[in-house]
Amino acid sequence: MRGEAKDLVPGLLGLVFGGWLLWETYRLDVEMAHNVGGGM
Repeated sequence: MRGEAKDLVPGLLGLVFGGWLLWETYRLDVEMAHNVGGGM
């Protein structure tokens, strides 16, 4: 159990960080598109 938990935590952290990174990138892309495209 302890070994599994030790492997699980970094995986969860990576998943959360990856999702946050994707969201931030998406949000920035949308903002840039709005600024460049005049608010399409």
